Amino acid sequence: MLPEIMGYRRPDGRFGIRNHIAVIATMDNANPTVRRICSLVKGCVPFCPGFGRGEMNEDLALHNLLSINTALHPNVYGVIVVALEDQTAEYISGEIAKGGKPVVGFSIEDQGGTVEVAYRAAQAIQMLHDAGRLRPEPMPWSEFVLGVECGGSDGSSGIVSNPVTGRLADRVIDAGGTVIMSETLELLGGEEMLGRRAVTPEVAAKVKGIIQRTLDYAAEHNLDIMGANPAPDNIAGGLTTIEEKALGAIKKGGTRPLVEVLEEGERPTKKGFVIMDAPAPGVENLTGRLPRRHLLHRQGQLHRPSRGPRHQDFGQSHDREGHARQYRRRRVRRHQSGAHPRSGHRYRAGQAGGCVLGRHDQLRHAGRDRNGRQPPFENPVSQRMP
Repeated sequence: MLPEIMGYRRPDGRFGIRNHIAVIATMDNANPTVRRICSLVKGCVPFCPGFGRGEMNEDLALHNLLSINTALHPNVYGVIVVALEDQTAEYISGEIAKGGKPVVGFSIEDQGGTVEVAYRAAQAIQMLHDAGRLRPEPMPWSEFVLGVECGGSDGSSGIVSNPVTGRLADRVIDAGGTVIMSETLELLGGEEMLGRRAVTPEVAAKVKGIIQRTLDYAAEHNLDIMGANPAPDNIAGGLTTIEEKALGAIKKGGTRPLVEVLEEGERPTKKGFVIMDAPAPGVENLTGRLPRRHLLHRQGQLHRPSRGPRHQDFGQSHDREGHARQYRRRRVRRHQSGAHPRSGHRYRAGQAGGCVLGRHDQLRHAGRDRNGRQPPFENPVSQRMP
């Protein structure tokens, strides 16, 4: 029996366990503006795509679908849409508005530039106030969606972390919830096992079909997936074949029947264990499931720490510009307090005070010039290193 869970009820009747304001860039050239808005308004979450321009047909349709469904995620209260031009801003905002959520769209060209858009988007503060008035209430587990993600498999994954994740998946499904597993490339060799868990022959045929489609696509481009997978880090962790890797990866989906197979970005229509045909790379894979899940459970290798970026829950991005600003501010504060700008150790003029300094810094503390000579004038001992 799972404990009671609290959530925020949305206009369409669904529940979210978060209450975010999402700021969505519809194309990559709007990403800096979106990051600027989120840096000005605390509590907003940036969504910055890698594409959005020059796409056509199915690629463009999938890109727009992911943008719209991310905004309609139950963990989102309201949305700010930023596009380069007004047609895209109006289309994406209009589709989001059909879901009953507060949404406002901005075109960088129409507003006169990125700075003006960031200024006008400060109205997100009002959205934050409105979201803050919403109070969580008891939420049925039938509204909960869990995404399970591989974090780099090794020889222990199939006997430790994946089975533990699978037991969690079973408990969520037994309580009426939904569990989504993806990464079709990780399922090669396990299609028969998944087919036996399918609730209907049609579902079994579909899961086998997405795996065969992956193999056919690779063959069209003269690629040998079986020869490239498992990856070198998988082999270093003790795995030997793709089938061995797949049998371990499948265990994180639990043991319950397979009820549905989805294309990337689609919304589940049934409760229970679901597979989504999504790419194997982590960022693309998580993006495909983001519009559907409430929470992500990620397992990784046990024999060494993961070398990749940490995946934070729902929408936290790696803002390099923000990190750089924090680093510069930290150096200024340390300098003003008399601390070494990198190590943070305090020092007194004329001596290192436990800091690890370069030769030039050491000479300056000793009152000498670059060549180690004593200058003709007196170097005040009260002077600090700039």
